[in-house]
Amino acid sequence: MSGKGDLQSLLQSLFRSSEFASKQREFLQHYIKPELRNLFFDHSQNGEFGYIARFLMERAQTNKIIVDVGARGRERSNSFDLLRHFGWRGLLIEANPSLLESIRADFAGTDFFLEFCAVSDYEGRAEFYFGVNDDVSSLSQHAAEGWGDIRGKTAVEVHKLATLLSKHSIPSDFDILSLDIEGEDIRALNALIAESSFRPRLVVIEVGAMPDPRDFRSSGLSVAVRRHYEYFAHCGPNLFLARI
Repeated sequence: MSGKGDLQSLLQSLFRSSEFASKQREFLQHYIKPELRNLFFDHSQNGEFGYIARFLMERAQTNKIIVDVGARGRERSNSFDLLRHFGWRGLLIEANPSLLESIRADFAGTDFFLEFCAVSDYEGRAEFYFGVNDDVSSLSQHAAEGWGDIRGKTAVEVHKLATLLSKHSIPSDFDILSLDIEGEDIRALNALIAESSFRPRLVVIEVGAMPDPRDFRSSGLSVAVRRHYEYFAHCGPNLFLARI
């Protein structure tokens, strides 16, 4: 009213205050319908963390390890809440050099190791293309171009997933594998199952649109993957596969 501030700044100062933090529960109970209140923190992109929590509640956990390929950062992350709020250990893998500093900052104080490389079904070096935003950067120029103009490219190391898991002594039956690598997801998982003994208990993989996610034979996933895994859930472009 005095003209010395604006509404946005006022609201930010209120919602970021220690007083609001202490009264947040009462605020939500008074103003937000029960069915709209989140049960837990969720930084995933499409609500994936809810399905992860459901899997862990139904089938328990073993070693509390998640491998997050295409880690990106805290926002749209399938691993952040497990590491921050539940004390899990994470192997985070990211090929985009511009994201490394923010990932280290976002996950500071949690138990993680960050690998800077790309993942596919081969070992070597390749061009990594920067899409219209960091969410759609990829080894595949076609995948990166699907969202807009390419902003640039750089050469990166490429490894098979089994190579990285062995390097970090990840147990063969680790709890969760999350794959979001813009067109390389299915190739990477097929190679992991075909060429190694690693069998994560839950796989969250981006497969794109499917007519019937419960019948994932048309997804490109190999016979070996379909033999070891069954449908658990799906949301957005992501398929959840539980080890049989």
